[in-house]
Amino acid sequence: MSAMPPSDPIGQPPPFDYYTPTQDNAPSLIRLAVIFNYISVGLDVCVCLIEFGFGTLFLVAPNMMSNNPGDLPPWILGIIYLVMGLLAAAYAIVKTIGTRKLQKNRPHAWGWGLAIGIIGCAQMFCASCCCLQVAAGVYTVVILSLQNVRNYLASQQGQDTPPAAY
Repeated sequence: MSAMPPSDPIGQPPPFDYYTPTQDNAPSLIRLAVIFNYISVGLDVCVCLIEFGFGTLFLVAPNMMSNNPGDLPPWILGIIYLVMGLLAAAYAIVKTIGTRKLQKNRPHAWGWGLAIGIIGCAQMFCASCCCLQVAAGVYTVVILSLQNVRNYLASQQGQDTPPAAY
């Protein structure tokens, strides 16, 4: 008679490390974040152009609007639209720089990626495309928090080591 092999105790899960991914998918995760953020930059540019158009329209041709008693003067609305357009342009510039650094894995790519993710999460003023930009920001922050992505970014550039996870 042969001896039976020892069996695993009932109720014990197989040894598996759930914190370490089974495959290194960091390059594809970063590539998706870059694509999503370039789309977000395009939406920022569209919003910027629309707001600059409305701002100049209100400043150049204020008599095209009917003024009811108690309404704001058209020049104030024009200034508000121009300021919002400048804010959208600033977001687009920062997102373009950060996305380019993340795409080429330049020094401080992790920090710039985190900055564009936070900007995308905080960007609520753009009306119809708001959900897309917030989703791109959340996705960017989440993938940059993964340990394999952090290790990939640190190993590829060798200069900018992201802080260790807690």
